[in-house]
Amino acid sequence: MKIFIENCFDWVGFHLTNYLLEKGMRVDGLDQIDTKKKEHLSMYIGRNDRFTLLEERNNEEDDYDLTIKITEQMKNNRNNTFVSISRRKDSMKTNRSVIDVPKLIGEWMPIDLFNDKEKILKSEQFLKNAIHIEDFLAVVYQWIKMDSLMPKTINLISSKDEIRMSMKLENYVYLRDNRSKEKDMDKILSHYEQYKFLY
Repeated sequence: MKIFIENCFDWVGFHLTNYLLEKGMRVDGLDQIDTKKKEHLSMYIGRNDRFTLLEERNNEEDDYDLTIKITEQMKNNRNNTFVSISRRKDSMKTNRSVIDVPKLIGEWMPIDLFNDKEKILKSEQFLKNAIHIEDFLAVVYQWIKMDSLMPKTINLISSKDEIRMSMKLENYVYLRDNRSKEKDMDKILSHYEQYKFLY
């Protein structure tokens, strides 16, 4: 399968690109390497022979099985991540779905924005609603492997989010989360301390 990922060195894009390469897929990525962090992340996957970094996308109609775009935009007074997946069904038709991503946690997440990292990242609300990037990638990979149409909009939420869990809407996907968020956050904070000059 040949996949195009726009913003492949955004922290979510990096993890998704790396995950798909590990699964044996061919990935063409597009991004500006304009920070030390992106330069560092590009070295992790840039040597993989199944990865090609493009300076620009020449043709929107390139022959990709999937096109994935990672964007961030403000929604309800917070910065949300959206993942758009376009699947070509035939030469004339494309199915496009947008995943409204919950708060994700993982290495390289943008935690440099917080003044009191320790307090915010270990708050009960944050830990209840956040989803680890690896759990998110596993779900996205299952959707990528499907050959059927996906809904136009998918809202992915943690099964621990009781408020949104009460809404039984067809476009909501509840992600079970059995990980210890406290242990995950300890690892992430340790990673941050080790590489804070790149965050």
